[in-house]
Amino acid sequence: MPAIRIWSKPKVIEEITELQKRKEPLNARYIQSHYRALFNAGERHWGSWGNAIEATGIDYQSVKITDPVVSWSNKLIINSERRKIVIVLYNLQNQGISKYSYSF
Repeated sequence: MPAIRIWSKPKVIEEITELQKRKEPLNARYIQSHYRALFNAGERHWGSWGNAIEATGIDYQSVKITDPVVSWSNKLIINSERRKIVIVLYNLQNQGISKYSYSF
C-alpha cells in the first residue's frame, strides 16, 4: 500500500519550486493531469492553483495558459454574425428595399 503523502504549505511550495527548476509547465491544466495531488493541495491551502503559484513568488500570469481555441472561436462567432448581417443588408438592398426601412 502506498504511503499517504501529507501536503503542508511548505511542502507544496517546495514541490512547485522543484518543478520550476526542472522547467516543467506550471499551468493548471498540466499540473492537474500530471500532479493531481499537488494541484489539490495547492487549491486546498490557497484557494486556487494561481494563488499557490503566487505564494512561491512566481507570477501566475507568466505560467497561465489561456485556451486559444475558446477565444478564437468567440472571434469566429462574432465575425460570422457580422458577415450574416452584411449579407442580409446586401440582399435587402438588392431587392430594392431602402436601407432606412428595416431594423435589427
